[in-house]
Amino acid sequence: MEESARRGLPNIPTMVDAIPYFATEENIRMFEKHGVLSEVEMKSREVVLYESYAKQINLEALTMIEMSRREIVPAVMRYEGSIAATVKDLKAIGVSADAQVELAKTIDDKLQSLILATNKLEKLTIKAKDYEHNPCAWATYFRDEVFSFFDQVRTPADELEKLVDADIWPLPTYEEMLFEQ
Repeated sequence: MEESARRGLPNIPTMVDAIPYFATEENIRMFEKHGVLSEVEMKSREVVLYESYAKQINLEALTMIEMSRREIVPAVMRYEGSIAATVKDLKAIGVSADAQVELAKTIDDKLQSLILATNKLEKLTIKAKDYEHNPCAWATYFRDEVFSFFDQVRTPADELEKLVDADIWPLPTYEEMLFEQ
């Protein structure tokens, strides 16, 4: 950012912000002059870029929702069940199981956060349909509302990954993806 400002260049933080620069009058004249694209073709490509962005973020959101509901939540619930069974067994032999109970509470809090965030992400994704008639507004909604909400789902999922037994966790961990071959 600083370097672009120093050079007097535009600072365009996202793809959605960059798309309007594609079909500026100056660019249209240059493309037409060299017989590359006409104004209509450039404006059409602008629409395609907005739609591609919206569809990509929609696909990522739907994948995140499905992974949360079909993979992570069931695995965490199984792990919670195994902790509950352990607590019951420990208490039966006179052991307090305070650590296990505290772990179960922590996991349950994070699981609840994940479920609530997943439900909200689904609602945001469904609401995006209200903007489909306007490709720029559609892409902007996906950037500002859906994409910006991804961390609300990712954060409790990442925290749960650190707490749930590796044998039960249904997905490759970050460590496995980065360091194992």
